[in-house]
Amino acid sequence: MTTPTEWFGKLKSRAKSVQETAKTQIEKLTETIDKKLKEAEDDLIKQRNKAAASQSGTQQQQKWQPSAENPDGEIVSFTQPSSTG
Repeated sequence: MTTPTEWFGKLKSRAKSVQETAKTQIEKLTETIDKKLKEAEDDLIKQRNKAAASQSGTQQQQKWQPSAENPDGEIVSFTQPSSTG
């Protein structure tokens, strides 16, 4: 029969093992998400540059900003004169 101290020690050891496994998995997921986010950001920059190069005269941009109606933010489009036009 297992004593309460032994039982608690095994439980504590198992909990630590589970915690370490979860920590490792979270780190791997975070790295994957960061990598995918960087790839998406690079792709967006390429698309913006391509779109900017194809436009003449004015340039429409989108900006993420909070508003009174939506404090979490929303995408707002605005047009400005092109600096290269």
